[in-house]
Amino acid sequence: MKRNLKTIMAVGAVVSAFAASPSFATVESVVAGCSAGGGCVGLVQTEILAARAAGATEAEVNQLIADLVTSLARSVTAGTRTAISQAIAAAGRESTNGQQQQQIASIADTVSAGGNVGENQTAEPGDDGNAASGN
Repeated sequence: MKRNLKTIMAVGAVVSAFAASPSFATVESVVAGCSAGGGCVGLVQTEILAARAAGATEAEVNQLIADLVTSLARSVTAGTRTAISQAIAAAGRESTNGQQQQQIASIADTVSAGGNVGENQTAEPGDDGNAASGN
């Protein structure tokens, strides 16, 4: 129960931060937490949940996801590779854009396999007109 209360309090603090600043300026804090060995998947999921709770549109959430994935992919080290590839995959599953989901799955696979994400691999939402269902 104590852990659930801490999680609820942490989500509440993030939601409050989003309410004060709709620019989603906490991507850097997620990357820092992941780089420091924090629960990377949880950090990413909390960031996305907070954006939705703050009333972000799906387009804004998908852009946040792209920003998170891009920043995380650029911060990979040998010690964080597994956690970051899992967090990237989790972020991709939160997207409502089918094309973006596919692009992010490819990025997660590249990072997991030890490769570097090339400039031609993008996490941007695009306009595929194909919103995913069943988040």
